[in-house]
Amino acid sequence: MTIYISTELAREVITRRANGEGLGAISAATGIPLQDIKNILERVGQALVPLQRNKKPTYELTIEDKRKGGAASHQSRNEQRDNNFAHIKSLLNTKNKAVEMALIIYLLQHGSSKEFSVTIQNESIGLVFLKALLSIGTPINSIHFNWRAMPIDRFEADKVRLKWGELGRLVQFPDKGSSKSLRLRTSSFSINSNGTAFKVSSRGLALAFLDVGREVLNEATR
Repeated sequence: MTIYISTELAREVITRRANGEGLGAISAATGIPLQDIKNILERVGQALVPLQRNKKPTYELTIEDKRKGGAASHQSRNEQRDNNFAHIKSLLNTKNKAVEMALIIYLLQHGSSKEFSVTIQNESIGLVFLKALLSIGTPINSIHFNWRAMPIDRFEADKVRLKWGELGRLVQFPDKGSSKSLRLRTSSFSINSNGTAFKVSSRGLALAFLDVGREVLNEATR
């Protein structure tokens, strides 16, 4: 069924596609039927929405850094990166049981270090991660539970969602694939913590989970 699509929704579709999201994931996130999403992208042309999967973060340099040149610029970038990573780690309060458990599971399940991505074994583990991510301020639209097999039809999709219980409403489906497993990932988001605004990248969050997770395990062995 075709629905009315506002300019704002169409812009969201184009932006999500430009950031590398699959058509199925966009449909699940926006509520727009798959065919309508295809129509939007066909109208604007793929040339206008190039994929930007590996876009590097941009760092603001001071006027003084720019005047000094390359060495100062490189040092400034490193300092900003270190400060940002420290801010991300500060979000992970290990006194929060859900956060502590998520850290350990991510480490032991060999969560990715390239982006925040880990296989979810069951509903309970998924809910632990969901609670942990929400507690540190991750927006719900930056949390993605991706079923890695394309369903044959809507009934199969409903069956998968039913299997995952409370997580079912968040499960997204791909345009292709046959791996019947649930993968959790996050997209980047901005946050304001203690008056400091900063961006949390998927990779930065993954590295923070691994780093703090090791600290938790090391503490448990003492």
